[in-house]
Amino acid sequence: MRLAHFTGLLVAASALSLAHVSVVFAQGPGIEQATLMEADAKTGEVSTEQLRHILAEKSAIVIDARPRVEFDAGHIPGARVLDTPANDQIAAVERLANGNKAAALVVYCNGPYCQASRRLAERLTAAGFTNVRRYQLGMPVWRALGGPTVIELDGILRIFKADQTAVFIDARPTEDSRKEAYPVPVT
Repeated sequence: MRLAHFTGLLVAASALSLAHVSVVFAQGPGIEQATLMEADAKTGEVSTEQLRHILAEKSAIVIDARPRVEFDAGHIPGARVLDTPANDQIAAVERLANGNKAAALVVYCNGPYCQASRRLAERLTAAGFTNVRRYQLGMPVWRALGGPTVIELDGILRIFKADQTAVFIDARPTEDSRKEAYPVPVT
């Protein structure tokens, strides 16, 4: 089966509903191989499985197209945030790629309804980058499928201040947690 339609795909871990989204499978029927089948896409997409391989092999520069505050709250390990105004993003990617417009790039955002990765990928292609792909399923599906997520200290502090119901668990071994190597200031 090359094409499957998922109606009301409920990703409970991320509370995301991808209603009426068409999904195409790269190797066989499985969510790990799924990519969105967006109309008029100017760049290719990668599946979760492909992104896992890219990360393991470090075979592409992975770029988070979301704002810094969202990046800090959780991002794919190894991803880079541009942290620049939109009109400076192409130059920032050129610096990341050391001027190599043929460098492999994978851009992601918050998924199919976000479109930040699609817009950035199209701008990169228009600027002459030749190897741009997207992980358009984005952070919600990455998290839901068990993808590791890095949270920056600023993201933790924001959650700590904003969500009085948040529970933080120190998962380090007891001897490490006793050292208080990572104290979080309470303000």
